Amino acid sequence: MVELQSLNFPKRAQFHVNGIPEEKVGDWADHMRGEAKMLGEKYPLRVGLSAVIEGTLPVGGLSSSAAVIIAFLTALAKVNGLALGDWETIMLAKAAENRYVGVNCGKLDQSCEVLCRKDHLLYMDCRDDSYTLIPWTGKPFKIAVFFSGLERSLATSAY
Repeated sequence: MVELQSLNFPKRAQFHVNGIPEEKVGDWADHMRGEAKMLGEKYPLRVGLSAVIEGTLPVGGLSSSAAVIIAFLTALAKVNGLALGDWETIMLAKAAENRYVGVNCGKLDQSCEVLCRKDHLLYMDCRDDSYTLIPWTGKPFKIAVFFSGLERSLATSAY
């Protein structure tokens, strides 16, 4: 069994790793159901997990869905004794959003979540999935992120 509680959303989610509904339920846990389904299609899953999820990223932006999917995927793979490579993780996370949740996203968010490293810039070419980590030796800088108050959704966009 997978048991999930979010400190950001109401309602606890519970599902069996081998009994995920074919269609999304329509709640915050669809991302994790989708990921369990994608991983289960590729590998036998025998162990679930119990987790509490909390995030500070604004919902609907800044790769929040990619972040939570990859964290859940990493944990579910680990408890099932699976060692996933970087690109396998990226593509499984993308498949969960595309095929189960219904979000027509690419792989940039997932790639950044998996491939980026502290004190490095990520140069990535999505045409052939090549990438280079470039050590950052420039002046220190800060990045400010502002929420405009306008929400968008890739699920309803013409991406």
